[in-house]
Amino acid sequence: VNSDEDVLTCPKCSTKVSNKVGLSTHLAFQCTARSKAVKQRTDQYLAAHQYSHDPLLPLTQEIQSLILHLRELLGNSNYRQSFEEEGERADSKYDQLAPNFTKQHLTWMPMGYTLQVLESEGDNFAVIFDIWSQVVDRLSGPEELKELTGKLESELTAHLNSGISPRWPPIAFDQAMLDTPDQQILTSLESQLGWVK
Repeated sequence: VNSDEDVLTCPKCSTKVSNKVGLSTHLAFQCTARSKAVKQRTDQYLAAHQYSHDPLLPLTQEIQSLILHLRELLGNSNYRQSFEEEGERADSKYDQLAPNFTKQHLTWMPMGYTLQVLESEGDNFAVIFDIWSQVVDRLSGPEELKELTGKLESELTAHLNSGISPRWPPIAFDQAMLDTPDQQILTSLESQLGWVK
């Protein structure tokens, strides 16, 4: 980052940013080099009224949680093994997921980042924002569906942020809804949801 007394240069888009705005705020919410998926994700924080006083805070918390997860994947073999095993079990329950979804997406490590980088640069917003951005891009879906999923997500977010409750069609009464469910099915569902002690 190049800096004069009151001006910083964005490492991504080369825009001059005043210290008053701050490089972190610029990178997260104004930088023109952000991908469409990242811009859409950060715009959600700007649009949510509960974050209007400081949208950077919850975004930073989200980014820090990802960094913690990635550090554990790289530095703790027990964590990685457990995460992958649980992920494989979860993946097998949902046949609509891409093959090896957990390994391909949820344990994916952005290029060029090691445990040492994650530990030494954990307070460098530009670095951790870049890591988070790569993960957001990776998880935003296949290239041919990104525009559609982005549109659906923004419409849903706008609707939810509007405060207007959706009107769901009435459910037709079905006598089967009053029947006591099979205990074996209930036990299986509770186990899958992790409700069984």
